[in-house]
Amino acid sequence: MKKIRSRFLCLLTLSMLMISFSTNGIVHAQNIEARIRENTGIISHESINIDQEMNDINYFSDNPIVDNDLMIIADELRNLKVHGATDDELNVYAKKRMEETEVKLSRETSDLDSYITGNLNAQEQALYNSNVAYGLLCMANGKLAIGYAEDNYISSVLHNGNGDAFRHTLWNFGMVIDVGYNFAKSWSDAHENGTVNNPALEKQMDLYNNSVGLNLGLTYPGTVLHSTFINTTKTQVRNGKCKIIVNSNLQPSNSSGEK
Repeated sequence: MKKIRSRFLCLLTLSMLMISFSTNGIVHAQNIEARIRENTGIISHESINIDQEMNDINYFSDNPIVDNDLMIIADELRNLKVHGATDDELNVYAKKRMEETEVKLSRETSDLDSYITGNLNAQEQALYNSNVAYGLLCMANGKLAIGYAEDNYISSVLHNGNGDAFRHTLWNFGMVIDVGYNFAKSWSDAHENGTVNNPALEKQMDLYNNSVGLNLGLTYPGTVLHSTFINTTKTQVRNGKCKIIVNSNLQPSNSSGEK
């Protein structure tokens, strides 16, 4: 399994950053990115050591799924939130950064792997338009969940098996930490309900596993380390708390297919 890094993508840390605001409260977005990149401090929300955080950070450059502009912007947004930026300020920053990068959003109908290329269904697009910053964070968690599912499970269980359950649960767990329960649930519901030709049984499975992840976010609101996210989620899967499809029926998840 690849190295894991602290709180979903803590590559660009800000422990010494002081956010600048204009007189009307808008973040000076053009200055923030440079100051983020210059900063070398490490934010810590748990009692963790530097070696673990650096191991977590290394995951960013090791995994092509998460090594891109969308994930960088999401990490910048998390760090700005930690330092007191409001939702309005986050959206100003997110919109400006999206204009500066090659990240493009378009409509597509597929599972979470659509987030690898930045595709959204119509319902997701509407939520994204309502809150760009939160939309990016939801996508970033989806992409990261894909990467960790591939790291932890063999390919044969990534669709309708334990790897699938792990991916959806981890995705929603991370979203709650980043954007809160309500927006996270709205986003994952939009993902399932807005996907065209989504088989009914698979949709039922995904909604169930999404709910497990949403509840984990409420139960463990201070989760930071990727190892904690992964181990907590994997325990749910191993202990049959999630659902998988076996012989066209929903069954409790298990440990089968773990790497």
